[in-house]
Amino acid sequence: DVQAALDALRSVSSGRRLGLGRVAGAVEAFLRGGAAEGGPSLMLATLHNHDETTFYHSVNVCLLSLALGRAVGLGDDDLRHLGMGALLIDIGRVVLDDPALRMSGRLSTEDWALVRLHPQEGALAILAATGPGEEIAAQIALEHHVRFDGSGYPDLGGRRPHLLSRLVSVADAYDAITSHRPHRPARTPHEARTILVRGA
Repeated sequence: DVQAALDALRSVSSGRRLGLGRVAGAVEAFLRGGAAEGGPSLMLATLHNHDETTFYHSVNVCLLSLALGRAVGLGDDDLRHLGMGALLIDIGRVVLDDPALRMSGRLSTEDWALVRLHPQEGALAILAATGPGEEIAAQIALEHHVRFDGSGYPDLGGRRPHLLSRLVSVADAYDAITSHRPHRPARTPHEARTILVRGA
């Protein structure tokens, strides 16, 4: 399951077209494996590898999003869309492939402006590879850094992000908080929950 997801994401970084069939297959495998119901497959969300941080983060966010989606009562179709979007949220980082996106220290104004482009670039890459009815994955990628009150990025002009985007945003933040980063240690799940509730 994880290998299929990583292969699909790597295809973009090597200049090949994004293969959404492989992404959909990985999401289906996660669902069949019980990722959306909790249990052992959620342990995969603790995997981290220094050389493939973005890839593993994407898999973690997918697994966490599926579990959250199941917890709030989403049906299978919505879970599939949720999983596709979650797995592809940072594909824009791969498309941009700029060293600034991998910097561990403080970003310059120019570097930060580039980082803020990854949702749009990701959405465009997904739209180029999607068929009818799959556009929600692009919307999730576009909106995953937009908060419920409209703050964050990109600016949606006062429109609130889609429910699936909001679920992925929570999973994305949780994984970021509980992951070791060069500029700070990982926080505990309890600390992450407190931070998320405080910022809700």
